Amino acid sequence: MNELPHHLMAKPAPPQVFLRDVYAIPIQGEHARDPVGFLWALLGERRPEENISHTQMPSLREHIAFFDSLPYRHWYIIEAADGTWVGQANLTKRNEVGIQIMGVHRRKGFARQALKRLLGIHSPLAPNPADLPAMYVANINPENEASIALFQSLGATLLQVTYQLPGELR
Repeated sequence: MNELPHHLMAKPAPPQVFLRDVYAIPIQGEHARDPVGFLWALLGERRPEENISHTQMPSLREHIAFFDSLPYRHWYIIEAADGTWVGQANLTKRNEVGIQIMGVHRRKGFARQALKRLLGIHSPLAPNPADLPAMYVANINPENEASIALFQSLGATLLQVTYQLPGELR
């Protein structure tokens, strides 16, 4: 069997993704789904090198309270063309972008396509020099090489390095 050289093989088409507003997904009735449970399970998959905001997994009750607090400007579940939920994406009220893909669906192009769609339908909020940049930013754990590579491949550039100080200085 003769195979084409790797450089001549056609690249697979990027996956089609849909962004489903987490607050518009029916939780009762014929088409009911559980966005809170999915998002909580997704959060539970985060590896230490992906985390910047959690030192421990919140309880389901804490997660429900967070969900109910409407923490983001826009919050979506990323859905594949076949209806499978593969991750989440959000935009904060500070022009921050957040995205996470379930482990079994990583490295398949879902994050790239979701980010392109997300940033294609939403513009950054107007800047406020005191605390709101005029562009979107992504806070990424420096050990999260996959996310860094993804954002760099989309044209993102490094802006700063942030350190967390202990409660008591040495």
